[in-house]
Amino acid sequence: MLTFSDDILKMYANTKPAYKKVYNILKAEILSGQTASMDRLTEVGVAQALGISRTPVRAALSQLKSEGILDSVSKNGVGVKQLSRSDKAGLLYMDEVLESTAAYLAATNGSQEDIDTLFEINDTIRHFHYESVKNNTELKGVRDLHLQFHLMIAKMSGNRFLYKEVVELRSLMRMHSNDEHARPSVYLDTITPCHDKLLEALNARYPEGAKLWMKVDLNLLKSIYSDSKMQ
Repeated sequence: MLTFSDDILKMYANTKPAYKKVYNILKAEILSGQTASMDRLTEVGVAQALGISRTPVRAALSQLKSEGILDSVSKNGVGVKQLSRSDKAGLLYMDEVLESTAAYLAATNGSQEDIDTLFEINDTIRHFHYESVKNNTELKGVRDLHLQFHLMIAKMSGNRFLYKEVVELRSLMRMHSNDEHARPSVYLDTITPCHDKLLEALNARYPEGAKLWMKVDLNLLKSIYSDSKMQ
């Protein structure tokens, strides 16, 4: 039987209209890594699990399919969409284009307060205990902070349309990432020093430098978005 996280259910308990509530719950479950229970979803199953009619469920599933998050797996069911190698390569390419542009704009438009917050986030990542991350007990925390770091830079660009696209791309990347295979050194030994260079460029209000180091950062992380979940 299909079940949902109590925390996610509480988070969207008062969301209206009903289809948006279903959409948010399903998307949050998928992006949180609960893909095992999302392998095959049906209107009936989701409606029964949430105690809701099938009409808003149908609308929510349709929207998730249009966004490329779900795909048809049978006549009456949908499941988490798997990306081909070329699709994943295209996703990474678009993210690099958008996030490097965001970093360029953030060097000019971002506030000093936001830049100071980015320094704090990077320092927090740097001080995670290596063995805990190695054993995956704190890997999710590092991953979440890294995502926060990138989304904050996108927001600092001052372009809400660019920010929205980065959020959507990052959501898809997270859904198809291979964090369970990520080496702790990718985050702790490689990414934080790269962030240091990126932050130096942002702090100096040097757009070209920020753009360059954002590209370097994204290329370092490509190993997390490859192989085991690709067809």
